Amino acid sequence: MTEIRNILLIGRTGSGKSTIANVLVNQVDQEGKFIGEFQEIFKEGEGATSQTREIQEKEMKINGVNYWIIDTVGIGDTRLNEKQVLNELKDKVSKLNNLNQILFVVGASKKFEKGDVETFNHLRKHVFDGDREIVKFITIVRTNFSGFAKLDRCEKDIENMANEGGEIAKIIELCEKKVIHVNNSTEDDDDS
Repeated sequence: MTEIRNILLIGRTGSGKSTIANVLVNQVDQEGKFIGEFQEIFKEGEGATSQTREIQEKEMKINGVNYWIIDTVGIGDTRLNEKQVLNELKDKVSKLNNLNQILFVVGASKKFEKGDVETFNHLRKHVFDGDREIVKFITIVRTNFSGFAKLDRCEKDIENMANEGGEIAKIIELCEKKVIHVNNSTEDDDDS
């Protein structure tokens, strides 16, 4: 049986989870150009209105390795209450044989908001039953970060969050400063 690596995308509604999932399943060449036509597998929305009404999944293969990309309903969904979303996530996680990576997607704000901290803590407590080891699998993905291509700006952002103190600093330290910066702008925003 072929091993499948599970990648779970979690975050608040409108954070860019579906956009990241689409980028993951649409392969790119070494120059960052999509191989073939870009396909919107995961329905993307605009703004704070949730498009992902239920968990969406897609299997893909890269260099002989099978990956299962799992796009989840956002916390703060516009049609489901928080308890329903957390229960759906917990049910999905319990059915996975293994969990290789969790991408905690943080949306358009310049810094963590109170809602992002609450979401992170709810996930650890309710979905992962307070498992302290789960943070080993979490990478924070900061979307809409215009300086994503400049390593010094990304490093400064991580340093600023780690030095902020309080809950944000705890999260950054728990995740061992594993943060990825992306700018998921549309072609209308930036045609490059």
